[in-house]
Amino acid sequence: MKKLTIVALFTLCLSGKAQHPVDPYLEIAAGNSPELKARFSEFMASLEMIPQARGLADPNLMFGYF
Repeated sequence: MKKLTIVALFTLCLSGKAQHPVDPYLEIAAGNSPELKARFSEFMASLEMIPQARGLADPNLMFGYF
């Protein structure tokens, strides 16, 4: 039983160091994806539309009587 525990721990330690980070590959894929670029452009365009909508002053209604 003790040997099995030592072998299992040793295997887990080696398997953790054998994996390569995926982040650089995801960055390359994101940079070369035309669909992702199109979606990002749509997102940036929607952000530009928000200040235009808020550019007008809020209408004020005043009522007075004599």
